[in-house]
Amino acid sequence: MSVNIPLYIQYGQIGQFSLANKYANDLIFKGVSFAPDYIPLLFTIEETVEDQYNLTGSTPSLEWLANYMVALSGIWPINTTPPVTTFIIVIQPSSLTVDTGDNASFLVAVAGGTQPYNYQWYFNNVLLSGETDPTLDLTNVDSGDAGNYKCVITDDNGQVLTSVNAVLTVNAAAITGSYYYGSTDYFSALSGGTDNITYQGTFPITHNANISVPYPIAAGNNKFLVIRVPIGESLKSNWFNTALNNGTIIPTDFIFRVPLQPAGLPIYTYYLTLVEASFDFNNPNVLTLS
Repeated sequence: MSVNIPLYIQYGQIGQFSLANKYANDLIFKGVSFAPDYIPLLFTIEETVEDQYNLTGSTPSLEWLANYMVALSGIWPINTTPPVTTFIIVIQPSSLTVDTGDNASFLVAVAGGTQPYNYQWYFNNVLLSGETDPTLDLTNVDSGDAGNYKCVITDDNGQVLTSVNAVLTVNAAAITGSYYYGSTDYFSALSGGTDNITYQGTFPITHNANISVPYPIAAGNNKFLVIRVPIGESLKSNWFNTALNNGTIIPTDFIFRVPLQPAGLPIYTYYLTLVEASFDFNNPNVLTLS
């Protein structure tokens, strides 16, 4: 028996209102409390059915999804076909792009088969222990979370479905360094684990690349220099005055001490000059560490 899609769309819309009303009044659905994300799930499916019907009309796969929608809504009409028994995935997890530190979620939904359904999520084909819900939630993601996520669903009769791979792309966090120039030599304080420096500015860093530090004033006024970078960056052992800069730096291999990583300041690496940086009072100074 063919499904009357427009009528089923009405059933889905009524179901949305009914569920929202029951949830707002702290009621229960078929004797079982339901999660608040049940309502947006039904809304998403109803909108999908309506949009697809407007585009293509009735199709077998759309009728399966409409059956599933009406079953979720709790309004099963009289004299209609029962829920589809063919076991199918009706919502595939979607690929995402997020920034480092953001959260990410993947959702899968199935219809037909025999309930209850068993869900298991995988990351790069490795089982994620404890991730056995239709939704996979990731918090505070970083580059190590980037990759492929999929879900394997089994119904009570042992039928198995595997979702598509959803790709999580994690944008790298911005890396920032700080610089100081002035008459104070902070080596002793930093060696003791104290950073009470008032830094005059910051500069962007490309991970594990050369570090370019644009001191804004005449090099002779820089005197002692401090460059602070996140400790995850590769150590630099060479320095030079960039060709784009006319400032003059004292030409000695000992102007910078070895990189300092104080025990009391575990998240930073410090580069400090051993002597005053320059006697040039006229030109700004741009240092590059490599």
